Amino acid sequence: MSNRVLTPLSKRLTEDATRLAEDEDPGQALATFLRQAVDQSEVKNALAGLLTSAGIDIPKQEGLRAALGTLLRRAQESGAVRQDLEVPELIGLLAGTSKAMEYAGESAAARGRILDVILNGLR
Repeated sequence: MSNRVLTPLSKRLTEDATRLAEDEDPGQALATFLRQAVDQSEVKNALAGLLTSAGIDIPKQEGLRAALGTLLRRAQESGAVRQDLEVPELIGLLAGTSKAMEYAGESAAARGRILDVILNGLR
């Protein structure tokens, strides 16, 4: 996957996370971000690559990491998300969930169950 594809994807995810971090319900905002990120077919297929592919240094995606950090911190401060979760783990969950969606195929019910398990685990 080329950096040309990843840069707009990273920018869009960063913008989504930044916008949602201002939401009045931080827990719901984090859940919305996760759902949107893995539900979008383009993102679904590219997200795991963005977060884990060879040649892409995730620590250099500082804008995305910072936006996810703000979103996560606000959700934690509201009590909606467990306190021991950190940004690298959230990134891992995003990558893993994106990959899991490939196995769910077109089944909306299976995709929903996968997301529910992840979201319940964040609480």
